[in-house]
Amino acid sequence: MLETVKVPAEIAPMFEKAQEYVSQYFEQRFSDATKGTIEVAGQRYILIRADSMSVEFFETFKHMYRDVGEEQATTVVRQLLYDVAHAIGKQDAKNFHHRMGVNDPVVRLS
Repeated sequence: MLETVKVPAEIAPMFEKAQEYVSQYFEQRFSDATKGTIEVAGQRYILIRADSMSVEFFETFKHMYRDVGEEQATTVVRQLLYDVAHAIGKQDAKNFHHRMGVNDPVVRLS
């Protein structure tokens, strides 16, 4: 049964398989506060507070670019934040698909 999405019945099996992959991957978690490490499936991860990578990131960089004017600074920082998130997401997805052996493009998308 799908827990996070609602999809048409004909594609539900692909999403159920994707849900299994994600569950399997994140079952393999380990953290050691004395060493400051977090691992998932044998790979090091970092823990970042969500606001630090969104609202506060935006405000900090907007302030750094204030000399170009508020509107231009806002545009630059929005694009920067988008590009950083896109790059991280793209690389994490590639890594996840490789490690879990997911090759079918539709299953990868799901």
